[in-house]
Amino acid sequence: MRFGIREKLILAVLIAHTLALYSVSAFFSDPQSFYNKTAEIVPHIIKYQPETVFVSGDITNYGNRTEDFEEFLRVIRPLTKTAEIYPALGNHDKDIEMFLRYFPQVDSLTYYTVDRDGVVWIILNSNLKLAPGSVQYNWLVERLEENRDRTVAVMMHHPVYSSGPRGDEKGFRTLFPALFSKYSVAAVFSGHDHFYERSGKDGIHYVVFGGGGYPLYKNDTENDTSIVYVRTHGFIILRPENGEMLVKAFNDKGELIDEFSFAIKPMAETPSE
Repeated sequence: MRFGIREKLILAVLIAHTLALYSVSAFFSDPQSFYNKTAEIVPHIIKYQPETVFVSGDITNYGNRTEDFEEFLRVIRPLTKTAEIYPALGNHDKDIEMFLRYFPQVDSLTYYTVDRDGVVWIILNSNLKLAPGSVQYNWLVERLEENRDRTVAVMMHHPVYSSGPRGDEKGFRTLFPALFSKYSVAAVFSGHDHFYERSGKDGIHYVVFGGGGYPLYKNDTENDTSIVYVRTHGFIILRPENGEMLVKAFNDKGELIDEFSFAIKPMAETPSE
């Protein structure tokens, strides 16, 4: 069978769509200059061949030393050879100018969006003001409003729900659940507390996994929304399949510790002219 130009274009679009559908993303957080542990995790992530890597902050411990950023980039170089990296700022990432110099893909506002595999990732800077009426809060509401028909995941360093020693130090537990529920956010990914925990509220998955390097914390704060808690280092792999985002969490030995999924809304077709 011979294909014309139109048929070849359609076939190319179908192939590209299929490849995009099955691309893989990874998530980890809080290496915080303990890069020997990060280096143990990276080979396990590479096995899944992610095209995108999300890092939820505290990349270095001091936030203002070039040698720390250089070492982090050296450790994750096997990942960045084939994957794009999208970080959020953590409380240890103090020198914003230096952070942006090493990660120019981050918007100068230090909060931004990434569109991957049918999911709009809203990446916040939880060090900045997020109270109603603040610049970043207004920006967040605008992004949620314009993506009502899309699947949205939020990433920020400080968690909404956590059993960790800092608990809800930012007051996000009273600020965000109603807002995220109103706009049907699918999942929220955070770090800051150094363990794995998945909580659930109003159908939204709240994931904390600050297990990218720094020594681990204990769960010594009451969290009545907690579903799974594992005191471990590790990472998360996200893979879209059959209209769902499959999310699997692994420890630093590459062993599965938790899994869940959320639906990916079909993207509206662009009307032909």
